Amino acid sequence: MLGLAGLAAWRANRTVQAIGYWKNAQAIQPDAAVAALLAKAEREAAADQGTQALESTRFSLRFETLVMSTDVARGLSGVLEQELSRISLDLGCQTAERLSATAQSREAYLKATGAAEWSGGQFDGRIRVAVIEDGGAGAETRKRFAHELVHACLAGTGRWPAWLHEGLAQRLSGEILTPEARAEVRAAAINGTLPRLNQMNQNWSLLSADHARLAYSSALYAVELFYLHHKEFGIRTLIRNPEFLDRIANDLDQRIRN
Repeated sequence: MLGLAGLAAWRANRTVQAIGYWKNAQAIQPDAAVAALLAKAEREAAADQGTQALESTRFSLRFETLVMSTDVARGLSGVLEQELSRISLDLGCQTAERLSATAQSREAYLKATGAAEWSGGQFDGRIRVAVIEDGGAGAETRKRFAHELVHACLAGTGRWPAWLHEGLAQRLSGEILTPEARAEVRAAAINGTLPRLNQMNQNWSLLSADHARLAYSSALYAVELFYLHHKEFGIRTLIRNPEFLDRIANDLDQRIRN
């Protein structure tokens, strides 16, 4: 029960409270999964210094005062509400719980998440984004939050492979596949070094920069092909009917390789 209470507190961005619950749980009965969550929460608490919080209808937004002012954070909170509405309409998903989101400096983000250097955002039940723009809420910040909101939206509909998650997150956040990236994917497909889509389901956060670039480009390429050749079927229909995913993935694999 203490483990579950800690998880609920952690998902609500009450990290210090979660740490207390998990420490008490460990004192009663040590558990490897709880120990891992406790270590993660303690790392986050150490990195989350100088943060404030704002509440909106569907978000609890925490932000570092060093990267944005309270007024900018209020504006960002409104942007998140707009982006979630747009993405939910596109995908046909619902988010019943208030989402926790954190905007922080790149240094604090990497310290809190342990993510690879190339990473700029993460969703693990909550959203974290590294802010790299002066002022804290420009186009790149909005794009990063939109990317993670797609992950949050999809997570509420079931379990989906990494390629679909990342492909949709890129497309719906406004990423466009460059001719150079498209050529790199095709070259990897031709020489046999590009995995099939159904094999691209590992944790991408630990990939090297080069492997991550190819994986993300492949995912976006596949999703572009889906919208081009399966637009009448539609992404909302796919999400409601996951039994069609393997057949569609096989078709997209063939189109990439041809």
